[in-house]
Amino acid sequence: AYGQGASPYLGYGGRVGLRVGDLKVGVSASTDKGNQKNFKWTEAGYPESESQTANLGEITRIRIGADFSMKFAGFTLSGEYMMNKSNIDDHSVTFDDVYDKDPITNTPITKTMSVKDFFTYANSKNKMFIGSGLDKMSYFATLQYNFTDNIYGYVMYDYLEDEINPYYFGTEGYKGFSFGAGWQVNDNVVLKAQLVQHNVKYDNTRDYTNYVQTDYS
Repeated sequence: AYGQGASPYLGYGGRVGLRVGDLKVGVSASTDKGNQKNFKWTEAGYPESESQTANLGEITRIRIGADFSMKFAGFTLSGEYMMNKSNIDDHSVTFDDVYDKDPITNTPITKTMSVKDFFTYANSKNKMFIGSGLDKMSYFATLQYNFTDNIYGYVMYDYLEDEINPYYFGTEGYKGFSFGAGWQVNDNVVLKAQLVQHNVKYDNTRDYTNYVQTDYS
């Protein structure tokens, strides 16, 4: 609050935009550091109450984005791309592996490895809940048509990829298809209808499972 932040590191970045007639484009970039000093993970078959932590340190993150919007013949086409790259190659981690104990002393074995190798190791222990890194990527594209000043319809495709979270984003990212329409009754009321199809592919260590769900609103 009051302009103060909990991070001791300064994040910085910016965006440059250009407009030519009905076409608008922009690019952006920023960088900061993410606190991964208390990374929690659990091996498959163990309850969350027995999760362990690993100090991965302060990870440098770089974000790059691009966006556009254009209008033509009653249509509006817009989209955005975002990439979040985390530098884990220059970091190492030492942790006591409570899931791998010394057979004689029954104490956790201390292990040291690069953060990149740590994610490979943790992912091999729990593919459903632990990913292969910290990188993220997303993009979407929307095509809207204005039938009148108050009535419109649209289609949208969006894609989300989060390496650290295969439970929600799957092994190949989340893909969404949306179809919708809206009616602006007045300045304060807009009625909308939407159909969304969600597509996610999971690796349950035995085979790949496709999850498809359709929502209405």
